[in-house]
Amino acid sequence: MLKSVKTTAKILSAGLLAGAAVSAPSVASAAAYELSEEQKRAIVALLTAPKAAPGIGIGVPTGFGAGQGQVYASIGGTTTKDASNEDDYDGSASVGIGFGDANEFVALELQANIISLTDNADDSDFGEEGSISAKLSRNVGRTSAISFGAENISTWGDSLDDTDASAYIAFTTVKALSDNPSNPLTLSFTIGAGTERFQDLDNGVRDSGPGIFGALALAVHRQVGLIADYNGNYTSVGLSLVPLRSCPLTVTLSAVNVNEVSAADGGTSTGDTEFGGSIGYSWNF
Repeated sequence: MLKSVKTTAKILSAGLLAGAAVSAPSVASAAAYELSEEQKRAIVALLTAPKAAPGIGIGVPTGFGAGQGQVYASIGGTTTKDASNEDDYDGSASVGIGFGDANEFVALELQANIISLTDNADDSDFGEEGSISAKLSRNVGRTSAISFGAENISTWGDSLDDTDASAYIAFTTVKALSDNPSNPLTLSFTIGAGTERFQDLDNGVRDSGPGIFGALALAVHRQVGLIADYNGNYTSVGLSLVPLRSCPLTVTLSAVNVNEVSAADGGTSTGDTEFGGSIGYSWNF
């Protein structure tokens, strides 16, 4: 009996020594892989990031586009004048879907636009006018993208019978202005060139060369962005919000044609500054 107890004691002692020998390097390994405060902040920022980002453009295309499994829908409107010059409003809506991977090769975005949500003009009842647009985009690095696209490649509705497609190329890059991952102040810059609606219009005569457009967007918060853009004829400014962190919903409020370019020179139909708003929702499948 005494012999067996001694044997058991030796086995336990050997096990404890072996455990001690293993635990020392394990503690060292754990210390080596301990996260830094910066890494911890980055992980917290990632876990608490909103489901959507503020917009970076109002009336111009950007270099980024929807990719595989991305779907979006938006509805919006602007103030305007009716046939009797009374205050009125006009609405539009769009839905889009993405295909392909912009990191690996290119992504294709298709968008359907309904430009008649109201009946404030002859033959302009709900859904009677609209168009189809398409965009190819390619990401350049982690914070930039380039796109080639065309608006109004196909149309329906009498008022769009004489509308030609507007082809364009756009490049967008995003610059981080803050190293705080929980509130990364960023500046987005877009520059592009295009035909038709992007070309300079002077007294009803469209310039023969491509028009230059661009946009600047400053994200002052992960859920708030300030935007200014120029579509080749007039300038618009706006505020883009993500009201709910857990919902991919974006709200944009804007002043359109702040430099009050006349309709003959490519401005709004009234030639005045109009006020607009839109709500967009996106999801992945």
